[in-house]
Amino acid sequence: MIKLSAVISLLIALNCFGQIDSATTEKLNTYQFGGIFKSAVSVNLGGVTGFGGITYDYFLGSHWRLEAGVGYWSAGFGFDYYPWAVKREESRFKINFRNSIFYPISANIIFHSFGVGMTHFFKEKLNLGFDVGVSYIHDYDDWKPFDWVLDDVKSGWILYPHFNVKLGYRFSVKFLKRKKELERGN
Repeated sequence: MIKLSAVISLLIALNCFGQIDSATTEKLNTYQFGGIFKSAVSVNLGGVTGFGGITYDYFLGSHWRLEAGVGYWSAGFGFDYYPWAVKREESRFKINFRNSIFYPISANIIFHSFGVGMTHFFKEKLNLGFDVGVSYIHDYDDWKPFDWVLDDVKSGWILYPHFNVKLGYRFSVKFLKRKKELERGN
């Protein structure tokens, strides 16, 4: 016959494991904001990638996101500001500032852009965002073979329309590593 003290000890032990699991779950939640993992890899049209490319996005907090990317004819970085905290399964208005260096063999121009847009954070770790705004450009070198753009730059700063469309996949390396450890029983 099973002793009552053994049953009570077993129940206490199971309860403790549940608390450890809750603590672990709480720690895993520190890798995200509003149910959104802090990191994302995105495919872009426009933005810091020039005509198209790939960016890495990282949430610095529930309102700020940093992006760095490289693409066809451009590389750059930028910031997005979300006035309302980001949340999974919701859309958020954003304000952004980006810098891009166009590096084809003959361009040597820098774009600085300011824009507004929306991002939707889907349940299944996907983001879809767009923004429009204004870019101002200048050359960073005396070499000016793209006269159709750089003739205007010679007289000062010139404004051009700017756009960005981005589809991204959110992830957390730390979360995935810890999840595998838990599944193995470590």
